[in-house]
Amino acid sequence: MSRAVAALLPLLLMLPSSAGAGESAGASPGPAQTKSPPHSPNGGRPSAVAHPRPSARSPSPALRAGAGTAELPLPAGVPVAGYGSPARRLFVPDLLGRYPHAFWLRPSTGTRDPIMARAIVLETRSARVLWVAVDLVAVDPKLVGDVRTGAAAAGRTYSDVIVSASHTHSGPGAYVDSEVFGALATDRFDAAVRRAVLDGILTAVERAERDSAPALVGAGTAMAPPVTESRLDRPLDREIAVLKLVRPGGRPVALVWNFAIHGTTLPAGNLRLSADVMGDASRRLEEALGAPALFVNGAVGDVSPRGHGEAAIADLGEQLAATVHAAWAGILVADGAALATVHGRIDLPPPFVSVRNCLGHWLPGGLTIPLDSALPRSAEVVAVALGGSAWVTIPGELETRLGQVVKRAGRRHFPVAFVAGLSNGYLGYLLTPDAYRGTGYIECASLYGERAGDEVASVAARLLERLGTRRGVGVRAPALPTQRFPSRAVRGAGAPHPAGDPKRKSSGSEGAVEAPSGDLAERCQAPRERGLLPGGGVAVDHALGDSLVELANRLSYRIANGGRLVAERRARQLGGGPDRRPDGAVPLAPPLALPRLLDRRLDIRQELAPPGGLDWAGS
Repeated sequence: MSRAVAALLPLLLMLPSSAGAGESAGASPGPAQTKSPPHSPNGGRPSAVAHPRPSARSPSPALRAGAGTAELPLPAGVPVAGYGSPARRLFVPDLLGRYPHAFWLRPSTGTRDPIMARAIVLETRSARVLWVAVDLVAVDPKLVGDVRTGAAAAGRTYSDVIVSASHTHSGPGAYVDSEVFGALATDRFDAAVRRAVLDGILTAVERAERDSAPALVGAGTAMAPPVTESRLDRPLDREIAVLKLVRPGGRPVALVWNFAIHGTTLPAGNLRLSADVMGDASRRLEEALGAPALFVNGAVGDVSPRGHGEAAIADLGEQLAATVHAAWAGILVADGAALATVHGRIDLPPPFVSVRNCLGHWLPGGLTIPLDSALPRSAEVVAVALGGSAWVTIPGELETRLGQVVKRAGRRHFPVAFVAGLSNGYLGYLLTPDAYRGTGYIECASLYGERAGDEVASVAARLLERLGTRRGVGVRAPALPTQRFPSRAVRGAGAPHPAGDPKRKSSGSEGAVEAPSGDLAERCQAPRERGLLPGGGVAVDHALGDSLVELANRLSYRIANGGRLVAERRARQLGGGPDRRPDGAVPLAPPLALPRLLDRRLDIRQELAPPGGLDWAGS
């Protein structure tokens, strides 16, 4: 791709907000006893799926684990990556070489908070996995290969390497060797910056290796406070997944927390390096636990933080850290956890920029800018299972609805399953077909056509299915008591929009959210609070039973009453009686959650939509 086309792309993407509506465009393991948890917005009672408690005898774990952290040794004046808006750009590209590391973007003016790499090493007799979480806006496959090569040079080899970007929009740039993404949001490639990023990651890896020892593992979930909002006016997934690693004596080894949120709390005008709200929450957790806390983003394509500015970082970070810490405290660990991985590859059509998606529907749909040689045509996907938890990497920003499809496929086999977004590569935004056909920033940055999101979600869902089938896992989560998670208003700059404000975004219930108390920790949850019930009222349920999977293709759905699914009789037959919601709706398993339907590439919106339209918020 020519430099001329690379220079043109930022002009197409310079919308009023380059990151969505409402936005301006290491610790070593501590002592056996941890600090008291911070105040939890959910009362300290997380919605956690706990593994069986280990026996009183001294266990001999089959799993070994180690964790380490390191600050990236970045050079002064590194550009600040993430936003492509004018506030971050030099008025004229640095053709005269005034700045040693910046060309398209403004150089940083300092560091607000450390830019970190955090690593864990997981090892059993059958597998050896390295997982790195780093405060970057994205990672490219070559960086993953460089991490593997650098570790091998030090005598460290792995069956699988995963590098996950936190997606902060105030991290360093100039480390990605791509003219397209360099011109858009990361700046021109600079070898010194790339070396600094790699050195920091490898330092964290070496510290994790030195920390490796027998470990116990557990996993759970909690419902986050309302700290996010939708870019598409659709319900969001507020679930936080937590992976807990401790020594046999109980000393924390590492915490991995997974949640979907854009690192755009700081605006485009910020020129100080920062890990944003995710880094703030991780630092609070590390102070409380005395162990590394790795943040891994989720299906984040349509998710923005509900609040912006310095005050919002502290407020949202405190709320997230309190929720994660409470979940950690409620998770039971066990020895003998198995570690398994499977791989897949996504093959995609030639990439292109849809000018219509960028500028408006008044333009012809066929007006595009081809990017054939500038971006990859395929990407690797890795699925990992550890004990009763599983996750799958996504090389980009998946839309919430597609992320829920993948998670539901995994939870047919694992109590805790989640999406590790922005991992091992970056393909841009990955949307559902109807979202892709809109006009805006995320639609413009969807570079592989309207079916790419479905394709990626289908591959990821099938990998989790294959992983569960291979291991012979068919696990259901135990029933949990109903708990309440009172919401908190975001203070100062992070205050939510008042009711009726046209900028307001939908992100589920804003009152108290009732925690689950049924199969897969989701059956008895109110659908509106879960973010699955649109205004018209279609209630869906993830987990009526595995029998529904076999019967779903033969179910004849009838749509009546303005878009409500009427299937009480079948629900009674399959689930032992319908769980009626407060509004009278009856839960049904959403067909799009089934990988076999994904394989057939059925468009549920077209198959089931009545004349007035049906909003498959849970699909």
